[in-house]
Amino acid sequence: MSPFISSREYTYHTDVPASYDEVLKFIQHPSGLASQSPLHKSILPEEKERDWYIVTERLPLLGRFESSISFRASIRHVDNGVAIEVEAGLGTVLKSQYLVEKADGKGGCILRESTIVEAPFPLMPYIYGTMAKAHVAVLNSVARKAGDGNLPSLSHATDHWS
Repeated sequence: MSPFISSREYTYHTDVPASYDEVLKFIQHPSGLASQSPLHKSILPEEKERDWYIVTERLPLLGRFESSISFRASIRHVDNGVAIEVEAGLGTVLKSQYLVEKADGKGGCILRESTIVEAPFPLMPYIYGTMAKAHVAVLNSVARKAGDGNLPSLSHATDHWS
């Protein structure tokens, strides 16, 4: 890693009042987690590489000003969740795992995220802060929608997600 790149680890988990299988199916769909982000605009499959997507998100700047950013993301299934690698601009890389665990005796399950962020040192506070807020919102949205009985049932046959 370059001396100008900083690395931080982020973890978060939440209880989800839905079955293990329902939550696992939801997060393993390419748009499952992405669509829950308050920054989400779109996610499209790359034409040449399986499991790679082009994600477009809002990019908050100052106050009400914003732009958008597109980046590559690999979304691969693991036994109890997904492994995601993001290649964003300026050497920014995120490596995340979202895992579903059965909750002991409580019903429902636990959705756990572990992310390592690598970004240029001067940009790390902005990148980490923006990412952390969005990722908390994603997991909380999954839990809230599951609790309301509104966790979308997603089909893997979809060609375009937004």
